[in-house]
Formats: sequence, structure tokens, C-alpha cells
Amino acid sequence: MGYEMSKSTDQDKKAPVEKWKAESLREQRRERLAELKSRDGAKKPLRTSNIKTRIISWTLIVALLLSAGVWALFRAGVPHRQMSAMVIGDEKIMPAEVSYYYHTLLTSYGIDPNTAEGQTTLKSLSGLDDEQTIDQYIKELAVMQLHEAVLLAEEAESRGLTLSDDQQSQIDTMITTLKDQAKQQGMTLNQYLSAAYGTGVNETVLSRVYHRSLMSGLGADAVADGFSFSESELDAYYQENKATYDAVDYRSFYIAADIPEDASEAGRTKAMKLAEDQAKKMADAIENESDFREQSVIFATDEQRESYENDDLTLVSGRTKERVNPIYVANWLFDDARKAGDLDVVESTAGYYVVYLIERYRPDYHYIDVRHILVSSPLNSSTEEQRKEAKTEADRILADYLAGEMTEDAFAALAAENSADGNAAQGGLYEDVSRGMMVEPFDAWCFDPQRNNGDTGIVETDFGYHVMYFSNQKGIAWQVEVDKALRDAAFTEHLTQAKEERPYETRGFGMRLVG
Repeated sequence: MGYEMSKSTDQDKKAPVEKWKAESLREQRRERLAELKSRDGAKKPLRTSNIKTRIISWTLIVALLLSAGVWALFRAGVPHRQMSAMVIGDEKIMPAEVSYYYHTLLTSYGIDPNTAEGQTTLKSLSGLDDEQTIDQYIKELAVMQLHEAVLLAEEAESRGLTLSDDQQSQIDTMITTLKDQAKQQGMTLNQYLSAAYGTGVNETVLSRVYHRSLMSGLGADAVADGFSFSESELDAYYQENKATYDAVDYRSFYIAADIPEDASEAGRTKAMKLAEDQAKKMADAIENESDFREQSVIFATDEQRESYENDDLTLVSGRTKERVNPIYVANWLFDDARKAGDLDVVESTAGYYVVYLIERYRPDYHYIDVRHILVSSPLNSSTEEQRKEAKTEADRILADYLAGEMTEDAFAALAAENSADGNAAQGGLYEDVSRGMMVEPFDAWCFDPQRNNGDTGIVETDFGYHVMYFSNQKGIAWQVEVDKALRDAAFTEHLTQAKEERPYETRGFGMRLVG
């Protein structure tokens, strides 16, 4: 009992103390609430005792709101279309325009910036500069291309040139095509363009880029067409660069070394020696062109022999140095010490060529334009009956032409409808054809000295039958090529001077938006 009484008494003593503490806390809270109210009972505004702290707080709030808005603008590409990435005089180029050129170059180099591999490539060094990355190099190229495009477009404008209705139609057609592609991807055109060419690229930007590109083409043509060169200037340039513009007729036969894929160096050397011995054996048996053809049949493989018997496969005509393959043979043929009738064995990477020079000469023949309609019947896969059917079809097509208007447009329409060649859509047209460019029967028909504009005929080749139409005789080959070289040099000099007179400047922040 005493213990119980003692315990009860302690609790009774403690209770008033706890009650007092609770009341005291409630009172303090009421006082704090009272401090927050004005005299009329409304809550007072919160205040900080430090004005600097208040300013910082409001600045942070405004910054957060602005950053959210700016981010939205950036995602929409607004700064990419309003800021300047580069400036050429008074012409300001927006980042979105540079991005278009940048992404076009990426595509040409086969780089996808949206892949890990692409990003690794872009971050690697270009090799042209100790610190320049491939990304920086491609952006530099984009800027340089734009610089030239702007200058040439201005050249066109200064001459009063404008786009034709057909050229404007080209722009409209390209944009329509892109709209269709975007729709197939479930995107709007602007979404599609932004994904393909960089943030900020939209229909307006694309139209601007296309328009400038076509105008720059007009400007370039106008500048190039403004140059003219006398015959003496053409001849002087030719004399200094004969190896570039001369042509050769020659015979060539290749003997491949039998080198297994897993061959050791010793095995490879042995195989090459065997091929060299065969090539020398063939060369020793050749005194003239006739011998060359006979020996080609003897040294041909079993699979090749019939082809060498039926066709003069060793003969190559009208080739300039850049069109001779491989380079080892080209170097031998165009050596200054070479003369007609020379014969030699020329080493290649995996075999040997037996080469015989027939003639090196200045190509005085005319370039030509020719149309044809191919009735396909490959010799190596067609029966005799199929070849006859192809000839009958070629005869029918030519008869249709001769029974009609007999104009070049009429022939082009027949080609578009009937030709199996890849240029059917272009009316079967081949332009600036040089000697040796086509297979021998085709080539011989084209360069017959008696050939006249509008001539027609049928030519048989290993590909089938060709219904022919002689379109036009053009300039003399060597003069055309020399004129092109001089014109290109003059154009480059003109453009270089223009770039020096009107250099570009890049804008750091604007260039950071490119990509």
C-alpha cells in the first residue's frame, strides 16, 4: 500500500507540469500566428530580414521559368533559324542552313551521328590537324560550301538571272516528295526535316537552301561561260600536257597468278613467278598484232578460250591515260620513251599483263551524242532462236520509227518504251561519247567517217541488238578537254578572288547550334 500511494503521488505531481508545457507551446503558437496577421486580421506577407536573399530567391524563380521557355524554343529550333552561324558581308547564315550542309556531308561520308559508332567517328581526329576532330572538319567543309554557294548565287543575281519555272517546279517537286516520305514515317514535314538535317531545319529553310543552290548553279555557269580561249592557247596548253590528253590504241592480255587465300609469302612469290614465266613465254611468241591475237587464244584459260576466239578482246582503242586500267599499264603506255610496236610484260598486284602499243596520238576525232534502243539478248546466255527473235524485234522497232515522224523526239519516245538499257528514261541518249567508250561494233558505227545527224541502223553486240540514232557531232575531243581544263582553272581563280574579297566569319555561339 505504501508503495502504491507513493507512485500515485508522483504521477499527480508530474501531471500539472506536463499540462503546463502543453499550454505553453500552444500559447507560443498563437503568438506566432498573431505576428503573421495584420491589424485587420489578414495574413501578413512573408518577409525575409535580408534584402539580398529576397533578390536571389526571385532571380532563381525567374531563371527557372525562363530556362523552361528557352528550352522549349531550342527544341523548336527557333534560335537555329534566328541567330547567325556565319556572316558574309551583309549576308547572315543561320545555324539551320549550315546544319543542312553538315548533315548532307555526313550522309556522303556514310556517318550516322545517331549511332554510337557515328559519334565515335566524329570525335576521332581528322588526321589533317593535331587537334581537329572529324566533326569539326565536316563542319568546316559545310561552311566552305555555303560560302561558295552564297557568292555564286550573288553572282547570278548581279547578272539579273532568276530561276525558270521549271527550276522552281523542281523545288516544289522535291518538297512534295519529302512530304510524302515524312507522311510514311508518321511525321510532319518539319519533324522529318529536323530529324534528317538537324534542329531548326524546316520547309522554309529547305526552300531557301534549294533556291540558293539552283541560283549558285546559274552563277557558276554564267562565270564559266564567260571565258574564251584561242586555238593557240588551246594548243599551247596541250603541248605542255600531252600525256594527259593523248590517246592510245593498244593490246593487253592478263595472266593471273594462282595465289591461294592462305598462301605464305613464299607461296605467293612462287605463284607470281609462274605467272611471270607464262607472260614472258607469250611475249616471246609475239612479233606483231596478228601474233598477239593468236597467242591470246593459246594462253587463255579453258573458260575464256571461246570468247577470245570469237572476239578481239585484247584490243583497246582511244583511251586517255586516266581511262587505262590498271595504273601500271597506263604508266608503261604513256612513258615518254614508248613508241609504236613496243611490247613488254608489266607486273600488277596479282599477275602480269602482256602489253603491245599500237599507237599514241592526239585525239582529233569529234565527240558525239548518240541514242540507242537495246533489245537484250546476251550472247553468253541466249539460244540461237532467242537471238533471232531479238533481231526481229529490233527490225520492228526501226520500222516503226521509219514509218512515223522520223524525228529525234520520236526516237526518244520509242527508246523510253522499248529499250532494255538503263538510260531508257532519257530516251536512250549517251552524250559526249569518245572513241573506245563503247563496245567495238557500237563504237565503229558511231565513229564511221560517213556518219551524219539523223542516221539510223541496227548494230549487233554481245548484249543483243541496238537500234541506233546518230544525234549530233560535237567538238574535237582534245580541244574540248583542254578547253574544260582552262575553263576550270579560270573559274577557280575567279572564285578564289571572290572569296578573298568577301571572306566569311563564323559566330561561335551560332556554330555551336550546328548539328
